[in-house]
Amino acid sequence: MAKRRYESIAPGFLVGQPYLGNPDSPYQHTYCVIVRSKDYPPGRRRLLKQPDVETARLAAKQLADLYSGSPDSAPTVEQVCVAWLDQYARRMKRSSARDSGMRVHGHLIPMFPSCPVTQLTSKRIWDYVMAEIETRQNSPAMARACLSALRRACNLLWEGELEEFEEWEPPAGRLGRNPSKRLSRAMSECVRVYSSEIASPEAFTLAEMKTTLELAKADHRRIYPLLLVAFTTGMRSGEIRALHWDDIDLELGTINLVRNLSLDKPSTPKNGTRRTVSMPKGTVEVLRAMHAKRYKPYKLVFPTRYGKVTVGTFIGGLMQRLMTQAIEAGVRDVGLTFHSARHTFVSQCRMGGVPDPWIEHQVGQRLPMIRHYTHMDLDQRPDFSGVFE
Repeated sequence: MAKRRYESIAPGFLVGQPYLGNPDSPYQHTYCVIVRSKDYPPGRRRLLKQPDVETARLAAKQLADLYSGSPDSAPTVEQVCVAWLDQYARRMKRSSARDSGMRVHGHLIPMFPSCPVTQLTSKRIWDYVMAEIETRQNSPAMARACLSALRRACNLLWEGELEEFEEWEPPAGRLGRNPSKRLSRAMSECVRVYSSEIASPEAFTLAEMKTTLELAKADHRRIYPLLLVAFTTGMRSGEIRALHWDDIDLELGTINLVRNLSLDKPSTPKNGTRRTVSMPKGTVEVLRAMHAKRYKPYKLVFPTRYGKVTVGTFIGGLMQRLMTQAIEAGVRDVGLTFHSARHTFVSQCRMGGVPDPWIEHQVGQRLPMIRHYTHMDLDQRPDFSGVFE
């Protein structure tokens, strides 16, 4: 039997004649690519037959480029995420920068130690998801948010937008593919796979809203006007707390919204554009009475006793005490918060037939988010009995 000779084209990829000397084989003079690489997908043929040695060498080189590569030259997850934060955190809102830093340093870096971005396989991504949820006992939403930050960093890397890695070129073949698609699939599936039930509604019914406002007016006068504005205008908590009296036209019943609070610091509105918000007559009358009794040196509509901005945690504490009393009065115990007032405004407007473009302008959100904010009020559900009679 003739001695078999193999030529190494790349680590794990050989060219040779494995059937040489076997007279019964029709492939005894055929050159083959022999694959021994662990990166090669399992279940595929390990012997790829080629008619001549040059074609076999070319096929082996192409396979080596596709399924091998030098991952050592690729930046790691830690390097990419840190570079993304260093470059883009100053462009984010304070709260977004804080949350992104927490996700990177508290979750991604500890879970992907020294992992090159080219090695972010589906298995590694799902190992992270399972460790985040099952081992560290975090919510699927947290895992999804962390993967979203990693996806953003990877997209910027592959687009050449990260200054620290401008000269880096992705390797050829499979290792050079952007892992953002794999991250997106994991993001869309992890919440569905690991959630045992659908999240509770985040809007008050019309009856619950009236009950809550009555309790606030009677026993929680500090939060009552803020909650009334939230329920009747759909404004965010930061936008309400940042209001100045100069922003409000009590004659026209409108608010010129030009600022917001991010981590209790002045900032622009969330979507970066100013808008004019309309108020119902009842809300205007409450603000008119407050305006008449205000301490004139203070510009803020809802200041502290020292004229400073009311912090969000203080409003959250007042809301918790109010909701404890409201639950005893019959309001559902489903985790309703101050932000639920914004969902309530959108839901009641849509069920009341208010056109979507007007709602979009009022709350500063586009239609997809408006749909997310919409919750059906079961107290106003139609009677379907006549349909089947």
